Amino acid sequence: MSEWISIKDELPKDASLGVHDSFPVLILTCVAYSGCERLGYDDNSVKITTWQNNRFLGFPAGATIVTHWMPLPELPRDEEQ
Repeated sequence: MSEWISIKDELPKDASLGVHDSFPVLILTCVAYSGCERLGYDDNSVKITTWQNNRFLGFPAGATIVTHWMPLPELPRDEEQ
């Protein structure tokens, strides 16, 4: 599986064509009002979201901060098909 990537180091690849090139990613978030500077397990949440128009969808600025991301793993393949 992939390693977590800090948004300070790298963002997902360009996806500026709306739904035509958007893709799901796994993100690690921190609720700003709970003290993101300490970043303990109790303060973080792992979610699946969409990278679209070069932003993580569904997270208003200031309320939730995306700190890290990673590509989703590939789906398992059924060997009988």
